[in-house]
Amino acid sequence: MRFSFIRQALPSASPWLAAGLIATSTAPNALASVVNGEKPGLWPRTMDAGLVDLDLNVAGVPLPLAQNWGPILVDVHIGLSTSLATTGQATIYPANQDSLPNALNGGFPQQSWPPQQGDMFFVDSFFDVFFDITVTDVDPGVDIPGMADGAALIFANNGPAHMASNYGVQADLSLPHYGLVPPPEANPYIGHFKIEIPLGADLNGNGENDEIGFTVVTHTVGAENRTWIEGPDGTIYDTFDSTAVLEGFIRDESVDPPFTITLTGPTTASGGPFIPEPGAYSLIAGLVLAVFAIWRRRC
Repeated sequence: MRFSFIRQALPSASPWLAAGLIATSTAPNALASVVNGEKPGLWPRTMDAGLVDLDLNVAGVPLPLAQNWGPILVDVHIGLSTSLATTGQATIYPANQDSLPNALNGGFPQQSWPPQQGDMFFVDSFFDVFFDITVTDVDPGVDIPGMADGAALIFANNGPAHMASNYGVQADLSLPHYGLVPPPEANPYIGHFKIEIPLGADLNGNGENDEIGFTVVTHTVGAENRTWIEGPDGTIYDTFDSTAVLEGFIRDESVDPPFTITLTGPTTASGGPFIPEPGAYSLIAGLVLAVFAIWRRRC
């Protein structure tokens, strides 16, 4: 699947540590000092984002959609909803080791913006995805009950599927968004949710119509075939290959044969500039110490 965002891997802290850096504070972020002649930027900084194209596919995969939940070969396509927008956001926090004393004093790391090559950041990124699913019968010997050979099941406007990733990253000024988004392959977007879609058919013959459901999605951004363009308003449209693994079930509201499918294809995302949050958060000194201690051990 193809997605849009660009970033580069850095020694990564575990997701719970990265998420733990988002501690609420009622006071605005006050940065009065000057670093290397520059006033530091306000932190954290956020970027509003969206998906503008999604084209995930898998061909000839067996799903339990035949009579009595038997397997049938189908093609599966997942695309963005045509009527509901998919939006997201990326929030960044400076993580340079020389900023630790300032964090311990209750303030934000003294780091200027835009970043310099190699500056380190924590990133908290998410999307709320609305999607359409098309399942097409390609089995030469088995049909979906009550449907003609080659029939397609279309399930529109599913979601939102909340997909999130937390990771450490190093600024790369040669890339869009300074290489801070999208996540590296080692830190995929992961979504835990429950989406149930009525099939309108009784596959196992017990008098109860069945449904298809999805529970977990892992979406990994690939490092190949990345392209990007910048629009007149400064919005960057970034496209790259990625892979999604879906776990789900077919059931009649009581029993469920599970399945797992893997889809690949192009995705395109859009994102504007990183801007300071109106009500800034502060870093918790203990968590900062823990994160830097782990990074130092890993480096």
